[in-house]
Amino acid sequence: MTTGLEQTENQVLEQTENTEVLSKDEDSAKKLLDKLEQEVHAECQNRAMKEWLYATNLTSENRKAAAESAVSYSRFWKNTWDSIRKYDWRSFKDPIIQRQFKLLSVLGMSILPEEKLRKYNAVKQAMESTYSVAKICSYQERSRCNLTLEPGKPTVLFVEVVSSIAIISLSVLNNVMSHTELSEIFKQSHDPEELKYYWTQWRDLSGKKMRNNFTDMVAIMDLAAKMNNFSDAAEYDVRSYNSPTFRDDIEKIWQQMKPFYEQLHAYVRFKLRKYYGESIVPKKRPIPAHLLGNMWAQTWENVYDLVIPYPNKSAIDVTTKMVEKKLRAHDLAKMAEDFFISLDLSPMPPEFWNGSILEKPIDREIICHARDGANPGFHEAIGDLISISVQTPQHLHAIGLLETVEHDYEADINYLLRTALTKIAFLPYGYLMDLWRWDVYTGKTSSDDLNCNWWKLREKYQGVNPPVQRSEDDFDPGSKFHVASNVAYIRYFVSMILQFQFHESLCIAAGEMHPVFGQGKPLYKCDIYKSKEAGEKLGAMLQMGASRPWEDAMEAITGQRTMDAKAMLDYFDPLMKWLANQNKKNGEFVGWLPSDDVSCIKTPHHASMPVPTGDLNEATLPSTSTTEPPQSPSYSSTTNVLNSSYSLHNGCCIITWYVFTA
Repeated sequence: MTTGLEQTENQVLEQTENTEVLSKDEDSAKKLLDKLEQEVHAECQNRAMKEWLYATNLTSENRKAAAESAVSYSRFWKNTWDSIRKYDWRSFKDPIIQRQFKLLSVLGMSILPEEKLRKYNAVKQAMESTYSVAKICSYQERSRCNLTLEPGKPTVLFVEVVSSIAIISLSVLNNVMSHTELSEIFKQSHDPEELKYYWTQWRDLSGKKMRNNFTDMVAIMDLAAKMNNFSDAAEYDVRSYNSPTFRDDIEKIWQQMKPFYEQLHAYVRFKLRKYYGESIVPKKRPIPAHLLGNMWAQTWENVYDLVIPYPNKSAIDVTTKMVEKKLRAHDLAKMAEDFFISLDLSPMPPEFWNGSILEKPIDREIICHARDGANPGFHEAIGDLISISVQTPQHLHAIGLLETVEHDYEADINYLLRTALTKIAFLPYGYLMDLWRWDVYTGKTSSDDLNCNWWKLREKYQGVNPPVQRSEDDFDPGSKFHVASNVAYIRYFVSMILQFQFHESLCIAAGEMHPVFGQGKPLYKCDIYKSKEAGEKLGAMLQMGASRPWEDAMEAITGQRTMDAKAMLDYFDPLMKWLANQNKKNGEFVGWLPSDDVSCIKTPHHASMPVPTGDLNEATLPSTSTTEPPQSPSYSSTTNVLNSSYSLHNGCCIITWYVFTA
């Protein structure tokens, strides 16, 4: 016997079945694609502009316009999809046409009936709004309740390539603006009670308020995934990686990196214990998450001053030099552009300079965070690839941001550790966020274990635990934007691995090192700035866009078709050896035992969750109240990627906007 909700979903699924005789006329298919090229450009540009207006001015009028444009946009793609699925595209001889049809055959969220699509957009907007407008009361002055997560004026850019300057821009702008926002507090404060207060308050006012919305959204995502002919939303989520073993492959790469991470974790825990004491940072246990210099403990560069290996060596301080030079967001964007031009790649178009919001306005609320891109992981790796060269002391000296460069072992270890606090420390977090979502989407994590299973993964993979006990009345994953906005996160893990594979290949092309004998500079000192040879290789890969499988593009630049962490391990090899020696010298336990205290408990209200039978078709903006806990089953979900078939230079990409952070 089926419920009313199951009957409704079955009826919707039946509507997506195609019983027509499929056309094999490849010439007709090509004409259809030519026609769509013009139509897609206009529709995409209009949709992106409505999203842009809402994201840069969170008014109810703009929200309504964005929601309506989403429905209209989905209607367009549904009509397009009806045309696409009339063809037997799998029989086409032209691989480019076949790939275009393959990408267009997955309709994404647009496949939903309009009432469910409206519900999805309303829920998603509510979660984004909850996240973006949350304000915390000051720890020292509880009546002053105006602290937000991000600094007052973070850099916001349209086009992802400018993230090449990431290593400089975000950290420096945070200092230059000197706003006492939450990110700055976690960066500067070493008061464990103050950090615990802000850690808890942020989760109470963001994630905790959106748990109901999240369960509603996931139920809709499950339906959308099945309507797109995927077994569940986890399968849909990783479709762009073209591998049925993708999730297993990611686990293998993590196992490849895990020994290095554990050495880094042990060293940082030892240093933090020396500073805070064993009562706060116990031996052999996970590190309290609020002490790692970041709201989510995803990167640890802000505790560098507490863990620096050789404090007597001169520090790489570009902040002071940038303040002296009075550099602003526009200057940083020009510096990024200069790097790409030095590789003989194209400058930014006028639309970028005329239309970008480079600093957060002070007169209105906006959403300051990264959005979806066409190629998960790949496009993220491109910007980060450039940052590997940009952050080298040699490059910073060359562009006038560093007075002198020290060439000795201790300076190198300091530099590599600082880099590892960003790159290596991030890996388990970059993996476990979507691992948690995949478990939710497939039903492995039930609706009454959402928060506790989150903390099980945080402890297992990352070796951190919460500063205060959590329960199923909380929803800590929602304290991260990518959960609130339904943006896939595994791309950042993939990016971390790919960028070092790319970097190694381009360094060889630039003549910085030998591909076989390892002669020349060590990988961590390579800078491809002004190398036309490296630029030619990079440009050839970028020109492929989404027209070829990502394995082909990767092979064009690296000669390899699979992801491998070897280049990343080679880059950090001197540091890995140093950490192992230090931990042995300090008698530090490598790894961590389970916490003495229970990190998360089930509350009686969440002991058993019934399957919902209510209507999800209501299009009104959901409440963010937490007075009623979620009533939701195990379910499946997916990311908000409606399609991924656009070229780099179309209207959508011009008005896509980015900020320099995961």
